[in-house]
Amino acid sequence: MRTAGVRTPLSQRVVERAALRMSRPPERPATDANTATGTTPTTPTNAATAPTTTRARAGTGPRTTRPGHTRRSFLARGAVVGSALAVAPARYLLRPGTAYAAVTDVCGPDATCLPGGFTVFCCTINNGVNKCPPGSIPGGWWRAGTGSSWCCGADRYYVDCQAACPPGCPCDSGNFCPGCQSCTGGCYSGPSCDQRNVCQVRFRYGQCNQQIGCTGNVLCRMVTCTPPWQIAGLNCASGPDKTDTRTAEHSAPCLQQASWSGGAFPITADFVQASPAVAQAPGSARVDLFARGGDQQIHWTTNAFGGWSAMRSLGAPPVGCIGSPSAVSWGPGNLNLFVWGGDNRLWQRFSSDGGQSWAGWFKPVGDDGTLASVPAVCSWGPGRVDVFVIGTNGFVYHRWYDNGWNTSGWEFRGAPPATLQYSALTATAWAPGRVDVFATAGNSLWQSFYAGGWSGWIQPDNSSTTPLVSAPSSASWGPGHLAVFGRGTDGGLHWTNWYRNYWSGWQRVGIPSDVFTGNPAAGAAGCQQLNVFARGNAGHIREYVYSG
Repeated sequence: MRTAGVRTPLSQRVVERAALRMSRPPERPATDANTATGTTPTTPTNAATAPTTTRARAGTGPRTTRPGHTRRSFLARGAVVGSALAVAPARYLLRPGTAYAAVTDVCGPDATCLPGGFTVFCCTINNGVNKCPPGSIPGGWWRAGTGSSWCCGADRYYVDCQAACPPGCPCDSGNFCPGCQSCTGGCYSGPSCDQRNVCQVRFRYGQCNQQIGCTGNVLCRMVTCTPPWQIAGLNCASGPDKTDTRTAEHSAPCLQQASWSGGAFPITADFVQASPAVAQAPGSARVDLFARGGDQQIHWTTNAFGGWSAMRSLGAPPVGCIGSPSAVSWGPGNLNLFVWGGDNRLWQRFSSDGGQSWAGWFKPVGDDGTLASVPAVCSWGPGRVDVFVIGTNGFVYHRWYDNGWNTSGWEFRGAPPATLQYSALTATAWAPGRVDVFATAGNSLWQSFYAGGWSGWIQPDNSSTTPLVSAPSSASWGPGHLAVFGRGTDGGLHWTNWYRNYWSGWQRVGIPSDVFTGNPAAGAAGCQQLNVFARGNAGHIREYVYSG
Protein backbone atom coordinates (compact mmCIF):
# COMPACT_ATOMS: atom_id res chain seq x y z
CA MET A 1 0.00 0.00 0.00
CA ARG A 2 1.26 3.46 -0.78
CA THR A 3 1.35 6.26 1.72
CA ALA A 4 -0.50 8.77 -0.44
CA GLY A 5 -2.45 9.04 -3.64
CA VAL A 6 -1.07 10.59 -6.81
CA ARG A 7 -1.61 14.31 -7.14
CA THR A 8 -2.40 16.26 -10.25
CA PRO A 9 0.68 18.37 -11.11
CA LEU A 10 0.10 21.73 -9.48
CA SER A 11 2.43 24.50 -8.36
CA GLN A 12 4.93 23.63 -5.67
CA ARG A 13 3.33 25.98 -3.16
CA VAL A 14 -0.05 24.29 -3.44
CA VAL A 15 1.56 20.93 -2.87
CA GLU A 16 3.60 22.17 0.08
CA ARG A 17 0.47 23.38 1.80
CA ALA A 18 -1.12 19.98 1.23
CA ALA A 19 1.98 18.23 2.56
CA LEU A 20 1.43 19.68 6.00
CA ARG A 21 -1.71 17.60 6.29
CA MET A 22 0.05 14.36 5.37
CA SER A 23 2.21 11.80 7.16
CA ARG A 24 4.16 12.46 10.36
CA PRO A 25 7.77 13.64 10.72
CA PRO A 26 10.62 11.20 10.18
CA GLU A 27 12.78 12.34 13.11
CA ARG A 28 11.11 10.50 15.95
CA PRO A 29 8.56 7.89 14.82
CA ALA A 30 5.88 7.56 17.48
CA THR A 31 5.29 3.85 16.89
CA ASP A 32 6.59 2.38 13.66
CA ALA A 33 7.80 3.48 10.25
CA ASN A 34 4.62 2.50 8.44
CA THR A 35 1.95 4.32 10.46
CA ALA A 36 0.74 6.34 7.51
CA THR A 37 -0.04 3.23 5.45
CA GLY A 38 -2.29 1.63 7.99
CA THR A 39 -0.33 -1.63 7.77
CA THR A 40 2.06 -3.47 10.01
CA PRO A 41 5.70 -2.34 9.88
CA THR A 42 7.27 -3.14 6.52
CA THR A 43 11.03 -3.23 6.01
CA PRO A 44 13.14 -4.27 3.02
CA THR A 45 13.64 -8.03 3.25
CA ASN A 46 14.19 -10.95 0.93
CA ALA A 47 10.41 -11.40 0.94
CA ALA A 48 10.10 -8.67 -1.74
CA THR A 49 9.35 -5.82 0.67
CA ALA A 50 12.70 -4.01 0.30
CA PRO A 51 13.78 -0.87 0.09
CA THR A 52 20.18 56.41 -1.68
CA THR A 53 20.23 57.74 -5.28
CA THR A 54 17.16 56.83 -7.27
CA ARG A 55 17.92 55.85 -10.84
CA ALA A 56 16.44 58.43 -13.19
CA ARG A 57 15.32 57.67 -16.72
CA ALA A 58 16.53 60.22 -19.21
CA GLY A 59 13.78 62.31 -20.70
CA THR A 60 11.02 60.83 -18.57
CA GLY A 61 11.20 62.46 -15.15
CA PRO A 62 10.07 60.64 -12.01
CA ARG A 63 8.05 57.47 -12.41
CA THR A 64 4.38 58.00 -11.54
CA THR A 65 1.51 55.67 -10.80
CA ARG A 66 -0.62 54.99 -13.84
CA PRO A 67 -4.22 56.14 -13.27
CA GLY A 68 -7.37 54.18 -13.87
CA HIS A 69 -8.07 51.68 -16.64
CA THR A 70 -6.96 53.46 -19.78
CA ARG A 71 -6.70 51.74 -23.14
CA ARG A 72 -2.95 51.49 -22.57
CA SER A 73 -3.43 49.85 -19.18
CA PHE A 74 -5.96 47.41 -20.66
CA LEU A 75 -3.50 46.39 -23.38
CA ALA A 76 -0.70 46.09 -20.84
CA ARG A 77 -2.81 43.81 -18.67
CA GLY A 78 -3.61 41.69 -21.72
CA ALA A 79 0.09 41.37 -22.42
CA VAL A 80 0.74 40.27 -18.85
CA VAL A 81 -1.95 37.56 -19.13
CA GLY A 82 -0.30 36.34 -22.32
CA SER A 83 3.06 36.23 -20.59
CA ALA A 84 1.59 34.31 -17.68
CA LEU A 85 0.14 31.67 -19.99
CA ALA A 86 3.45 31.36 -21.84
CA VAL A 87 5.72 31.32 -18.79
CA ALA A 88 3.72 29.64 -16.02
CA PRO A 89 0.57 28.10 -17.53
CA ALA A 90 -0.11 25.62 -14.74
CA ARG A 91 0.40 28.19 -12.02
CA TYR A 92 -1.81 30.81 -13.68
CA LEU A 93 -4.63 28.48 -14.71
CA LEU A 94 -4.74 26.16 -11.70
CA ARG A 95 -3.93 28.35 -8.74
CA PRO A 96 -5.85 31.34 -7.39
CA GLY A 97 -4.00 34.56 -8.13
CA THR A 98 -3.35 37.03 -10.87
CA ALA A 99 -1.47 36.87 -14.14
CA TYR A 100 0.85 39.52 -12.73
CA ALA A 101 1.75 37.25 -9.81
CA ALA A 102 2.56 34.37 -12.15
CA VAL A 103 4.87 36.53 -14.24
CA THR A 104 6.54 38.43 -11.41
CA ASP A 105 7.53 35.16 -9.72
CA VAL A 106 9.77 34.60 -12.76
CA CYS A 107 10.71 38.04 -14.09
CA GLY A 108 10.06 40.23 -11.09
CA PRO A 109 8.23 43.56 -11.18
CA ASP A 110 8.27 46.09 -14.05
CA ALA A 111 8.60 43.36 -16.69
CA THR A 112 6.49 45.11 -19.35
CA CYS A 113 7.58 47.63 -21.96
CA LEU A 114 6.19 51.03 -21.02
CA PRO A 115 7.39 54.59 -21.62
CA GLY A 116 9.96 55.33 -18.97
CA GLY A 117 10.19 51.62 -18.11
CA PHE A 118 13.22 49.50 -17.44
CA THR A 119 15.55 47.92 -19.96
CA VAL A 120 15.56 44.27 -21.06
CA PHE A 121 18.20 41.86 -19.72
CA CYS A 122 21.05 41.25 -22.14
CA CYS A 123 20.68 37.47 -21.98
CA THR A 124 17.13 37.84 -23.31
CA ILE A 125 18.37 39.38 -26.58
CA ASN A 126 21.95 38.04 -26.64
CA ASN A 127 21.39 34.31 -27.17
CA GLY A 128 21.26 33.60 -23.45
CA VAL A 129 24.58 35.30 -22.67
CA ASN A 130 24.65 37.64 -19.65
CA LYS A 131 27.13 40.07 -21.24
CA CYS A 132 27.03 43.21 -23.34
CA PRO A 133 26.18 42.15 -26.93
CA PRO A 134 28.41 43.04 -29.89
CA GLY A 135 27.90 46.68 -30.81
CA SER A 136 27.58 47.81 -27.20
CA ILE A 137 29.87 48.67 -24.28
CA PRO A 138 29.49 48.76 -20.49
CA GLY A 139 28.51 52.36 -19.79
CA GLY A 140 27.81 52.43 -16.07
CA TRP A 141 26.42 50.49 -13.17
CA TRP A 142 24.04 50.77 -10.25
CA ARG A 143 23.43 48.83 -7.09
CA ALA A 144 20.03 47.20 -6.66
CA GLY A 145 20.42 47.43 -2.90
CA THR A 146 21.13 44.83 -0.27
CA GLY A 147 18.80 41.97 0.46
CA SER A 148 18.11 40.71 -3.07
CA SER A 149 16.93 37.11 -2.97
CA TRP A 150 18.77 36.51 -6.24
CA CYS A 151 22.06 37.12 -4.43
CA CYS A 152 20.92 35.36 -1.25
CA GLY A 153 20.55 38.64 0.61
CA ALA A 154 23.78 40.24 -0.62
CA ASP A 155 24.23 43.23 -2.96
CA ARG A 156 23.10 42.90 -6.55
CA TYR A 157 24.49 45.04 -9.38
CA TYR A 158 23.33 45.98 -12.88
CA VAL A 159 25.59 47.13 -15.69
CA ASP A 160 24.05 49.18 -18.50
CA CYS A 161 25.24 48.16 -21.96
CA GLN A 162 25.20 51.29 -24.09
CA ALA A 163 24.80 51.13 -27.87
CA ALA A 164 28.01 52.10 -29.66
CA CYS A 165 28.36 55.11 -31.93
CA PRO A 166 30.04 54.30 -35.27
CA PRO A 167 33.07 56.37 -36.38
CA GLY A 168 32.09 59.79 -37.67
CA CYS A 169 28.71 59.73 -35.96
CA PRO A 170 27.90 63.15 -34.48
CA CYS A 171 27.06 63.47 -30.78
CA ASP A 172 24.40 65.75 -29.37
CA SER A 173 24.90 68.07 -26.42
CA GLY A 174 24.16 65.23 -24.00
CA ASN A 175 26.93 63.04 -25.46
CA PHE A 176 24.49 60.65 -27.13
CA CYS A 177 24.25 59.68 -30.82
CA PRO A 178 20.56 58.89 -31.33
CA GLY A 179 20.71 59.42 -35.08
CA CYS A 180 23.25 56.73 -35.83
CA GLN A 181 23.52 54.43 -32.81
CA SER A 182 24.03 50.71 -33.37
CA CYS A 183 20.52 49.65 -32.35
CA THR A 184 16.87 50.51 -32.98
CA GLY A 185 14.58 51.34 -30.10
CA GLY A 186 11.54 49.19 -29.36
CA CYS A 187 9.98 46.64 -27.03
CA TYR A 188 11.11 43.05 -26.71
CA SER A 189 8.27 40.81 -27.84
CA GLY A 190 9.91 37.40 -27.99
CA PRO A 191 9.13 34.24 -26.00
CA SER A 192 10.01 35.51 -22.52
CA CYS A 193 8.26 37.33 -19.71
CA ASP A 194 11.14 39.84 -19.91
CA GLN A 195 9.16 42.20 -22.16
CA ARG A 196 11.11 45.33 -21.25
CA ASN A 197 12.56 48.16 -23.34
CA VAL A 198 15.28 47.58 -25.93
CA CYS A 199 17.52 50.54 -26.81
CA GLN A 200 14.95 53.13 -25.70
CA VAL A 201 16.34 54.57 -22.46
CA ARG A 202 18.68 57.52 -23.13
CA PHE A 203 20.75 57.61 -19.99
CA ARG A 204 24.27 56.84 -18.78
CA TYR A 205 25.71 56.58 -15.28
CA GLY A 206 29.23 56.74 -16.62
CA GLN A 207 31.38 54.74 -14.20
CA CYS A 208 32.49 52.33 -16.98
CA ASN A 209 34.64 53.06 -20.05
CA GLN A 210 34.98 56.71 -19.17
CA GLN A 211 37.45 57.14 -22.03
CA ILE A 212 34.49 56.83 -24.43
CA GLY A 213 32.60 60.09 -24.24
CA CYS A 214 29.75 59.47 -26.68
CA THR A 215 27.36 56.48 -26.69
CA GLY A 216 23.89 55.51 -27.79
CA ASN A 217 20.91 54.52 -25.64
CA VAL A 218 20.96 51.65 -23.14
CA LEU A 219 20.61 48.55 -25.30
CA CYS A 220 20.21 46.10 -22.41
CA ARG A 221 21.57 45.37 -18.93
CA MET A 222 23.66 42.59 -17.48
CA VAL A 223 23.44 41.58 -13.84
CA THR A 224 25.92 40.26 -11.29
CA CYS A 225 26.34 39.57 -7.59
CA THR A 226 30.01 40.62 -7.94
CA PRO A 227 30.86 44.34 -7.79
CA PRO A 228 31.36 45.48 -11.42
CA TRP A 229 34.71 47.14 -10.68
CA GLN A 230 36.02 43.69 -9.68
CA ILE A 231 35.08 42.05 -12.98
CA ALA A 232 37.87 42.02 -15.56
CA GLY A 233 36.90 43.41 -18.92
CA LEU A 234 34.10 45.69 -17.81
CA ASN A 235 36.51 48.58 -17.18
CA CYS A 236 34.38 50.08 -14.42
CA ALA A 237 35.34 52.42 -11.59
CA SER A 238 34.08 51.80 -8.03
CA GLY A 239 32.13 55.03 -7.88
CA PRO A 240 30.07 57.04 -7.73
CA ASP A 241 27.75 54.53 -6.07
CA LYS A 242 24.18 54.74 -7.42
CA THR A 243 21.25 52.74 -6.07
CA ASP A 244 17.74 51.81 -7.18
CA THR A 245 16.20 49.35 -4.72
CA ARG A 246 13.11 48.86 -6.91
CA THR A 247 15.19 46.72 -9.25
CA ALA A 248 16.40 44.22 -6.60
CA GLU A 249 13.98 41.49 -7.70
CA HIS A 250 14.03 42.04 -11.48
CA SER A 251 14.92 38.89 -13.41
CA ALA A 252 14.51 36.90 -16.63
CA PRO A 253 14.31 33.15 -17.36
CA CYS A 254 17.53 33.24 -19.38
CA LEU A 255 19.64 34.33 -16.40
CA GLN A 256 19.71 30.80 -14.99
CA GLN A 257 21.09 29.31 -18.19
CA ALA A 258 23.50 32.21 -18.77
CA SER A 259 25.49 31.43 -15.63
CA TRP A 260 26.90 28.02 -16.65
CA SER A 261 30.54 27.56 -17.60
CA GLY A 262 33.08 24.78 -17.66
CA GLY A 263 33.41 21.43 -19.29
CA ALA A 264 36.70 20.68 -17.50
CA PHE A 265 37.84 17.13 -16.75
CA PRO A 266 38.64 16.57 -13.05
CA ILE A 267 39.02 12.84 -13.85
CA THR A 268 40.71 12.30 -17.22
CA ALA A 269 41.41 8.59 -16.83
CA ASP A 270 39.15 6.32 -18.81
CA PHE A 271 38.79 3.66 -16.08
CA VAL A 272 35.57 5.03 -14.54
CA GLN A 273 32.89 2.36 -14.87
CA ALA A 274 29.92 4.01 -13.17
CA SER A 275 28.38 7.40 -12.54
CA PRO A 276 30.20 9.72 -10.11
CA ALA A 277 29.10 10.88 -6.67
CA VAL A 278 29.67 14.26 -5.00
CA ALA A 279 30.03 15.26 -1.36
CA GLN A 280 30.02 19.00 -0.69
CA ALA A 281 29.60 20.55 2.74
CA PRO A 282 27.04 23.38 2.80
CA GLY A 283 28.68 26.72 2.05
CA SER A 284 32.03 25.14 1.21
CA ALA A 285 33.91 25.42 -2.08
CA ARG A 286 35.48 22.03 -1.36
CA VAL A 287 34.22 19.24 -3.61
CA ASP A 288 34.90 15.54 -3.00
CA LEU A 289 34.30 13.34 -6.03
CA PHE A 290 33.90 9.54 -5.96
CA ALA A 291 33.63 6.99 -8.76
CA ARG A 292 33.85 3.23 -9.25
CA GLY A 293 36.73 2.12 -11.45
CA GLY A 294 37.27 -0.85 -13.69
CA ASP A 295 38.94 -2.60 -10.74
CA GLN A 296 35.51 -2.50 -9.02
CA GLN A 297 36.91 -0.31 -6.25
CA ILE A 298 35.76 3.17 -5.24
CA HIS A 299 38.19 5.97 -6.10
CA TRP A 300 38.26 9.47 -4.63
CA THR A 301 39.62 12.89 -5.57
CA THR A 302 39.17 16.33 -3.99
CA ASN A 303 39.83 19.95 -4.92
CA ALA A 304 40.53 20.84 -1.27
CA PHE A 305 44.16 21.67 -1.92
CA GLY A 306 43.86 23.95 -4.94
CA GLY A 307 43.26 21.73 -7.96
CA TRP A 308 42.13 18.14 -8.20
CA SER A 309 44.19 15.61 -6.25
CA ALA A 310 45.42 12.32 -7.64
CA MET A 311 42.81 9.56 -7.53
CA ARG A 312 43.03 7.44 -4.38
CA SER A 313 41.46 4.02 -3.98
CA LEU A 314 39.10 3.51 -1.05
CA GLY A 315 38.62 -0.15 -1.88
CA ALA A 316 35.22 -1.84 -1.75
CA PRO A 317 33.22 -3.94 0.71
CA PRO A 318 34.40 -7.55 0.94
CA VAL A 319 31.25 -8.56 -0.95
CA GLY A 320 31.91 -5.98 -3.69
CA CYS A 321 29.50 -3.24 -4.75
CA ILE A 322 26.89 -2.63 -7.41
CA GLY A 323 26.40 0.52 -9.43
CA SER A 324 27.60 3.95 -8.37
CA PRO A 325 28.66 5.20 -4.94
CA SER A 326 26.77 7.88 -2.99
CA ALA A 327 28.34 10.46 -0.71
CA VAL A 328 27.39 13.29 1.64
CA SER A 329 29.10 15.74 3.99
CA TRP A 330 27.31 17.24 6.96
CA GLY A 331 30.05 19.76 7.72
CA PRO A 332 33.77 20.56 7.50
CA GLY A 333 35.95 17.46 7.68
CA ASN A 334 33.04 15.02 7.53
CA LEU A 335 32.72 12.62 4.58
CA ASN A 336 30.23 9.73 4.41
CA LEU A 337 30.47 7.22 1.55
CA PHE A 338 27.70 4.67 0.91
CA VAL A 339 27.37 1.85 -1.63
CA TRP A 340 24.93 -0.84 -2.66
CA GLY A 341 26.79 -3.95 -1.56
CA GLY A 342 27.12 -7.13 -3.57
CA ASP A 343 25.01 -8.80 -0.87
CA ASN A 344 22.22 -6.23 -1.49
CA ARG A 345 22.88 -4.58 1.86
CA LEU A 346 23.82 -0.99 2.69
CA TRP A 347 27.59 -0.45 3.21
CA GLN A 348 29.47 2.62 4.43
CA ARG A 349 32.89 4.20 5.00
CA PHE A 350 33.43 7.58 6.64
CA SER A 351 36.12 10.10 7.45
CA SER A 352 36.05 12.70 10.21
CA ASP A 353 39.24 14.53 9.17
CA GLY A 354 38.64 15.46 5.55
CA GLY A 355 39.89 12.17 4.15
CA GLN A 356 43.24 11.93 5.92
CA SER A 357 42.01 8.71 7.49
CA TRP A 358 39.00 6.49 6.77
CA ALA A 359 37.06 3.96 8.82
CA GLY A 360 36.84 0.51 7.28
CA TRP A 361 33.82 -0.72 5.32
CA PHE A 362 30.88 -1.73 7.52
CA LYS A 363 27.10 -2.24 7.32
CA PRO A 364 25.56 0.69 9.26
CA VAL A 365 22.15 -0.96 9.70
CA GLY A 366 23.39 -4.53 9.71
CA ASP A 367 21.51 -7.00 7.53
CA ASP A 368 18.24 -5.07 7.71
CA GLY A 369 16.71 -4.71 4.28
CA THR A 370 17.41 -5.93 0.77
CA LEU A 371 18.37 -3.12 -1.59
CA ALA A 372 17.48 -2.94 -5.28
CA SER A 373 19.14 0.41 -5.96
CA VAL A 374 22.03 2.71 -5.28
CA PRO A 375 21.36 4.58 -2.01
CA ALA A 376 20.50 8.28 -2.15
CA VAL A 377 21.85 10.30 0.77
CA CYS A 378 21.55 13.85 2.09
CA SER A 379 22.10 15.79 5.32
CA TRP A 380 20.35 18.81 6.80
CA GLY A 381 23.01 19.46 9.45
CA PRO A 382 25.73 18.07 11.74
CA GLY A 383 25.05 14.54 12.92
CA ARG A 384 22.20 13.96 10.46
CA VAL A 385 22.10 11.68 7.39
CA ASP A 386 19.00 10.53 5.48
CA VAL A 387 19.25 7.44 3.25
CA PHE A 388 16.69 6.42 0.60
CA VAL A 389 16.67 3.21 -1.43
CA ILE A 390 14.39 1.30 -3.78
CA GLY A 391 13.29 -2.05 -2.42
CA THR A 392 12.85 -5.26 -4.36
CA ASN A 393 9.12 -4.54 -4.60
CA GLY A 394 9.76 -1.26 -6.49
CA PHE A 395 8.88 1.06 -3.59
CA VAL A 396 11.04 3.67 -1.86
CA TYR A 397 12.25 3.21 1.72
CA HIS A 398 13.95 5.58 4.16
CA ARG A 399 16.28 5.33 7.13
CA TRP A 400 18.02 8.15 8.96
CA TYR A 401 20.96 8.75 11.25
CA ASP A 402 20.46 11.44 13.89
CA ASN A 403 23.50 10.86 16.10
CA GLY A 404 22.37 7.25 15.93
CA TRP A 405 20.37 5.19 13.43
CA ASN A 406 16.59 5.08 13.82
CA THR A 407 15.54 1.88 15.52
CA SER A 408 12.21 1.44 13.72
CA GLY A 409 13.70 0.00 10.54
CA TRP A 410 13.08 1.13 6.99
CA GLU A 411 10.25 3.65 6.61
CA PHE A 412 7.92 3.01 3.66
CA ARG A 413 7.81 6.01 1.32
CA GLY A 414 5.70 4.71 -1.54
CA ALA A 415 6.48 5.33 -5.21
CA PRO A 416 5.25 7.23 -8.27
CA PRO A 417 2.45 5.58 -10.28
CA ALA A 418 4.91 4.74 -13.07
CA THR A 419 7.70 2.20 -12.58
CA LEU A 420 10.89 3.62 -11.06
CA GLN A 421 13.82 3.56 -13.49
CA TYR A 422 17.64 3.43 -13.47
CA SER A 423 17.98 1.87 -9.99
CA ALA A 424 18.78 5.17 -8.33
CA LEU A 425 17.18 8.12 -6.53
CA THR A 426 18.49 11.48 -5.38
CA ALA A 427 17.87 13.38 -2.15
CA THR A 428 18.58 16.93 -0.99
CA ALA A 429 18.04 18.84 2.25
CA TRP A 430 18.00 22.62 1.99
CA ALA A 431 17.47 23.30 5.72
CA PRO A 432 16.75 21.43 8.96
CA GLY A 433 13.39 19.70 8.66
CA ARG A 434 13.28 19.80 4.85
CA VAL A 435 14.09 16.86 2.56
CA ASP A 436 13.35 16.47 -1.17
CA VAL A 437 13.57 13.10 -2.92
CA PHE A 438 13.52 12.82 -6.72
CA ALA A 439 13.22 9.83 -9.04
CA THR A 440 12.78 9.05 -12.71
CA ALA A 441 9.61 7.12 -13.53
CA GLY A 442 8.08 6.86 -16.97
CA ASN A 443 11.06 8.92 -18.21
CA SER A 444 9.75 11.89 -16.23
CA LEU A 445 10.84 13.57 -13.02
CA TRP A 446 8.92 12.78 -9.82
CA GLN A 447 9.28 14.29 -6.37
CA SER A 448 8.30 13.61 -2.77
CA PHE A 449 9.28 15.98 0.01
CA TYR A 450 9.19 16.34 3.76
CA ALA A 451 8.27 19.73 5.27
CA GLY A 452 6.59 18.98 8.58
CA GLY A 453 5.02 15.91 6.93
CA TRP A 454 5.60 13.84 3.80
CA SER A 455 3.93 14.69 0.53
CA GLY A 456 2.84 12.08 -1.95
CA TRP A 457 4.72 11.64 -5.22
CA ILE A 458 4.15 14.57 -7.56
CA GLN A 459 5.49 15.83 -10.87
CA PRO A 460 7.12 19.28 -10.70
CA ASP A 461 5.87 21.90 -13.16
CA ASN A 462 7.31 21.39 -16.67
CA SER A 463 8.85 18.07 -15.60
CA SER A 464 7.52 16.12 -18.58
CA THR A 465 8.79 18.55 -21.25
CA THR A 466 12.22 16.85 -21.37
CA PRO A 467 12.16 13.04 -21.22
CA LEU A 468 14.92 11.68 -18.99
CA VAL A 469 17.09 8.65 -19.74
CA SER A 470 18.91 8.68 -16.39
CA ALA A 471 18.24 8.91 -12.71
CA PRO A 472 18.21 12.53 -11.50
CA SER A 473 20.72 14.27 -9.26
CA SER A 474 19.85 17.22 -7.02
CA ALA A 475 21.50 19.97 -4.98
CA SER A 476 20.50 23.09 -3.07
CA TRP A 477 22.42 26.27 -2.29
CA GLY A 478 20.04 27.25 0.52
CA PRO A 479 16.45 27.52 1.76
CA GLY A 480 13.88 27.75 -1.02
CA HIS A 481 16.20 26.48 -3.74
CA LEU A 482 16.47 23.17 -5.61
CA ALA A 483 18.47 22.24 -8.71
CA VAL A 484 17.75 18.92 -10.43
CA PHE A 485 19.84 17.42 -13.23
CA GLY A 486 19.25 14.55 -15.64
CA ARG A 487 20.39 13.19 -18.97
CA GLY A 488 18.07 13.85 -21.90
CA THR A 489 17.32 11.75 -24.96
CA ASP A 490 19.95 13.78 -26.84
CA GLY A 491 22.61 12.45 -24.45
CA GLY A 492 23.12 15.93 -23.05
CA LEU A 493 22.96 17.21 -19.50
CA HIS A 494 19.75 19.08 -18.64
CA TRP A 495 18.62 20.87 -15.49
CA THR A 496 15.58 22.48 -13.92
CA ASN A 497 15.65 24.97 -11.07
CA TRP A 498 13.18 25.62 -8.22
CA TYR A 499 13.70 29.13 -6.84
CA ARG A 500 11.35 31.85 -5.63
CA ASN A 501 8.43 29.38 -5.80
CA TYR A 502 8.90 28.59 -9.48
CA TRP A 503 10.24 25.67 -11.53
CA SER A 504 12.27 27.07 -14.40
CA GLY A 505 11.67 24.24 -16.86
CA TRP A 506 14.40 22.08 -18.36
CA GLN A 507 17.43 23.72 -19.95
CA ARG A 508 20.55 22.18 -21.48
CA VAL A 509 23.97 22.58 -19.86
CA GLY A 510 27.03 22.72 -22.10
CA ILE A 511 27.29 22.65 -25.89
CA PRO A 512 25.44 20.24 -28.22
CA SER A 513 28.51 18.05 -28.69
CA ASP A 514 28.72 17.35 -24.93
CA VAL A 515 27.12 13.93 -24.49
CA PHE A 516 27.21 11.61 -21.50
CA THR A 517 26.34 8.22 -20.13
CA GLY A 518 24.91 7.22 -16.77
CA ASN A 519 23.62 9.57 -14.09
CA PRO A 520 24.93 13.07 -13.23
CA ALA A 521 26.10 14.13 -9.75
CA ALA A 522 25.59 17.61 -8.30
CA GLY A 523 26.68 19.70 -5.33
CA ALA A 524 26.30 23.29 -4.12
CA ALA A 525 29.14 25.49 -2.86
CA GLY A 526 27.00 28.38 -1.66
CA CYS A 527 24.63 31.06 -2.86
CA GLN A 528 24.21 30.84 -6.67
CA GLN A 529 27.08 28.31 -6.81
CA LEU A 530 26.57 24.81 -8.23
CA ASN A 531 28.87 22.04 -9.43
CA VAL A 532 27.63 19.18 -11.60
CA PHE A 533 29.59 16.21 -12.92
CA ALA A 534 28.76 13.69 -15.62
CA ARG A 535 30.57 10.74 -17.19
CA GLY A 536 31.44 10.98 -20.85
CA ASN A 537 31.24 8.06 -23.25
CA ALA A 538 35.01 7.58 -22.96
CA GLY A 539 34.83 7.26 -19.17
CA HIS A 540 36.10 10.77 -18.45
CA ILE A 541 34.27 12.87 -15.85
CA ARG A 542 33.32 16.37 -16.99
CA GLU A 543 32.54 19.26 -14.60
CA TYR A 544 30.29 22.29 -15.12
CA VAL A 545 30.09 25.25 -12.74
CA TYR A 546 27.13 27.56 -12.18
CA SER A 547 27.93 31.01 -10.81
CA GLY A 548 24.86 33.21 -10.79
